[in-house]
Amino acid sequence: MDLSKHLENAADAVKRRQYPFAIKVYSQLLSIQPDHEQARRGLREALFQKVAQKPASRATAMLTSGVNLLVAAVLKVCRNPAGAANA
Repeated sequence: MDLSKHLENAADAVKRRQYPFAIKVYSQLLSIQPDHEQARRGLREALFQKVAQKPASRATAMLTSGVNLLVAAVLKVCRNPAGAANA
């Protein structure tokens, strides 16, 4: 199956800084062919550029990851290492 046209569309979207669209296209390509090297490389590049464009604020990072860290600490105290690792 030829995916070159879709890869070009996704690469153009990255150049135009339309990262959500590019990520969506790359993800769809990887669902069709999971081992496609160019799609994986493009997806990784798009994700890194999206994060670099607008980094999360410290408060947002603490709210989103702080809950998981709290749950992991509680599960560690309750001697549930598998649950702590998942959290």
